[in-house]
Amino acid sequence: MGCGCQIIGQTNQHQETAESDVQCEVPSARVLQETCNYIRSLHQEVDNLSERLSELLATTDMSSAQAAIIRSLLM
Repeated sequence: MGCGCQIIGQTNQHQETAESDVQCEVPSARVLQETCNYIRSLHQEVDNLSERLSELLATTDMSSAQAAIIRSLLM
């Protein structure tokens, strides 16, 4: 849950930065490039979290209730 809040906070911060850049008449191409870079970094974070989750599931007892709940959430 903390991770989601962190991502939302980072998104809001990025949006505020982009808005202030626009107010300073920064070329829109630069704002677009920064936004794309930020989205790429979010994709990388998701990939890393997915890998960590896979590792956790691999080490968790496959019959455990927690593993079943996690699997059901992912499907």
